[in-house]
Amino acid sequence: MLTTNTSYENETSPKPPAPQRGAAQLRDGWHHSRFQPYLKMLAPAIAPEATLLGTVAPRTCAEIDVGALINNAKACREAAAKSGTRVMAVVKADAYGHGAAVVARVLHRHCGIDFFAVATLPEALELRAAGLDCRVLVLGASVPSEWPVYARFDLELVVESKVTADRLAALQPPPKPIKAHVMLNTGMNRIGLSTFDSTTETHGVKKIEESRSIGKKGLQDLFNDLPPLPESETPPTPPQRPPLKRSGSGSSLGSTGRLQEYHGILVDQAVDIVAMVAAAPAVEFAGLCTHMADAQANVHRYTQRQFKRFRDVVDALRAKNVPVPCVHVENSQTLLDAHVGPERMRRLVGDGAGFCRVGGALYGQRHHDVLKPVLSLKAQVRHVHRLEAGMTVGYDRSWIAPRDSVVATLSIGFADGYPRSLSNAGVVYIRGNKFVVAGKVCMDMVMVDLGAKGGPGESVRVGDYATLWGDGGATLSETADGLGTAQSDLTCDLSRRVARRYVNLPPDWRAPEDHYVIA
Repeated sequence: MLTTNTSYENETSPKPPAPQRGAAQLRDGWHHSRFQPYLKMLAPAIAPEATLLGTVAPRTCAEIDVGALINNAKACREAAAKSGTRVMAVVKADAYGHGAAVVARVLHRHCGIDFFAVATLPEALELRAAGLDCRVLVLGASVPSEWPVYARFDLELVVESKVTADRLAALQPPPKPIKAHVMLNTGMNRIGLSTFDSTTETHGVKKIEESRSIGKKGLQDLFNDLPPLPESETPPTPPQRPPLKRSGSGSSLGSTGRLQEYHGILVDQAVDIVAMVAAAPAVEFAGLCTHMADAQANVHRYTQRQFKRFRDVVDALRAKNVPVPCVHVENSQTLLDAHVGPERMRRLVGDGAGFCRVGGALYGQRHHDVLKPVLSLKAQVRHVHRLEAGMTVGYDRSWIAPRDSVVATLSIGFADGYPRSLSNAGVVYIRGNKFVVAGKVCMDMVMVDLGAKGGPGESVRVGDYATLWGDGGATLSETADGLGTAQSDLTCDLSRRVARRYVNLPPDWRAPEDHYVIA
């Protein structure tokens, strides 16, 4: 079917056949295009065994393993349960390129996830348009002109500064309150209420300057003042730090005139701002959150330091009888590698609710044994030709045939999201054989050296599919590592020209009703 969201008067045409189980392709974007009425009128004229374009092989597609997605979600859910928390699924950037509407429905229906996070308001509205009635949090900073939309569509926003908090507190109560989470900056230095200064930073300017004068002890010793916290014991009190001083003053008082807490955490100021948000007549205080900056296994001490900063604010809020209904601190890596630890998370959550914001792990984009890769990128061979030795290929003639060669042209380019930095270097697999990109990646096409006449490349035919990464080829992880980038960088760059093809579907699979799915 094309869509069930639009009706037409006096429509007598029969409905197109329902999608069958098996492989499904999502033509993302068509359901909201101006051609929607025409596509729907065309559907009945198509043979019963096929839907529109169902017999046309896509030039390029991202093959998404739904079974692997479900496996990863359940693994994250089990890890979160040990900490007394639940999974908040991050589906921003079109679910890291996997198709947000489909991914969110799969996670909700088959994994029991009922809280989702996106980066922008339009992304949240896309989920609402797809029929998702679950909680949706927008992680990016908002502006006042957007707030009526948040309230109308029951979306949750992040309070990232005192300026935003003041503006929310000054609002008259709308028909529906605005649900707000307050973000604390504990080390990411992106958005959020500040909770520390450079005197507590291992790599802060002040610490670097101090390290130059401590001789043999060196910078490494700066890590030693934060020992690992045992799961079953009360965390030790960190060493006393000099209190912060106001600019241009010899006073040790914070901006509120009250003494600040140790190691520079502005607990009193943070508590005042959170309390103001919680008491605002236009706001429903929904939770407190932060974002971990460094989740590598060998530097987990900084994650613990951030957790300590966050926990101090939570404890101070509770001491002042400001309820914290929900906390969300951990991400994919800190959750799966237990950088914080289940016991500490349970103590932090207390009587409230706790969530782990999980993104990359859902899509198999973290190095962990329990995860499975989800996305494979494939492109069709659309042309094969022979070159004599010395002939060149592509823009700027950057590849010169070292011998008489066979060259295949794939129907994918940097406009589809295949990185141009893989020019003359990218690896693809066709019919199980490994080949290398020849020449510069073009906007819409990529040329591949199939080798000499008589080699394995001789068997390649127009219509074959090349695997650029994923199942049957180099892994996404290997490709990303070779480029010195993140796996999500590659999948998020996949454009709407790349068809999403969903495979390994669960037995009770139901396609999203507001997308056009090819069976």
